[in-house]
Amino acid sequence: MPKNPPRGKKTATKSKTAKKETSYPVPALDRGLDVLEILAAARRPLLLSEVAAEMGLASGVMFRLLTRLESRQYLTRDPATSRFSLSLRLYALALAQNPLDHLLRAARLPMEELAIAAGESCHLSILLGQDILVVASTATPAPIHLTVEVGSRHQAAQTTSGRLLAALRPREEWAKLAPGVPGATLESLLKNGHASASNERLIGVHDLAVPVRLADGHAALAVPHLSSSRTKDDSARRLALLQSASAQISAAMGLPATPPTPAHA
Repeated sequence: MPKNPPRGKKTATKSKTAKKETSYPVPALDRGLDVLEILAAARRPLLLSEVAAEMGLASGVMFRLLTRLESRQYLTRDPATSRFSLSLRLYALALAQNPLDHLLRAARLPMEELAIAAGESCHLSILLGQDILVVASTATPAPIHLTVEVGSRHQAAQTTSGRLLAALRPREEWAKLAPGVPGATLESLLKNGHASASNERLIGVHDLAVPVRLADGHAALAVPHLSSSRTKDDSARRLALLQSASAQISAAMGLPATPPTPAHA
């Protein structure tokens, strides 16, 4: 199949974000997506001739493509200037997919399996300013366990999950997100990739947390457990279970199951 003609600036822009080419190209679909990307990058309405020149296509082909996208309400055309621009349809489609709902659906099964395997309850938190918000919690079948209430908010600086999430933010935000927490502490969390500490508010409780990669940041998956001199140290096993559950959640959201990359790395 012959390749499309060069696309000028579009070629350079696309090379930065293009993924590995599929073995099953769909030229018509690719052209439609190229149009949307060109108009988004232009940040201004464009004439048919401008889009055609950018894509290296004949005006007749470009007219049919733009007209079709307009009829599907992905584009709007100014009747006075005949310039095309993106409509709000893509934005509406994005809003229809609530990111928190997506996260909760992806986390449900991995958290249930984690609670059973670890013999401890687990919870999932996100960062909201200087607080963390618990968005999901799964109890273990064990008769004695700790649980954290969904919807509860806690100061990030006073929680293991909160300090971990703060550490994953840009360094210039550390003092604001976790006031009073030494930078060396956050540096250590960033280096380790997980957080382990005694609970500051409950005596005899130890918290272990790992980050969960999201499309626009991180959540924290944590397991609190009762410390006892009568039980052996099982932290290495719990950490492995947490990391596995974290990878499963990210994968279920369509994200690579790889270690999270800090915002300032």
